[in-house]
Amino acid sequence: LEWMKLGEDITQKMAELFSRQILIPTLYMMGEDDGLFLPQVEQAVRSGGDNASLVIVPDAGHVCNVDNKSFFNRVSLEFLKRVGA
Repeated sequence: LEWMKLGEDITQKMAELFSRQILIPTLYMMGEDDGLFLPQVEQAVRSGGDNASLVIVPDAGHVCNVDNKSFFNRVSLEFLKRVGA
């Protein structure tokens, strides 16, 4: 029951956070099977402006950096090189 309460709080806080304009290059990577946060992140990217982008990680769930680490690492490095980090 406590997990359900926590889920409600997280959903509200994420909605508030993700409704803001994104001012710096931001990459979201979500597993294709992440049913927990993917819908909110898709909305964040739509409302975030030109600086927000989303990559869906194939064959991955909520912990996409573990489920498909080679894909995650490759895309992360490409993003960092592109933004000059």
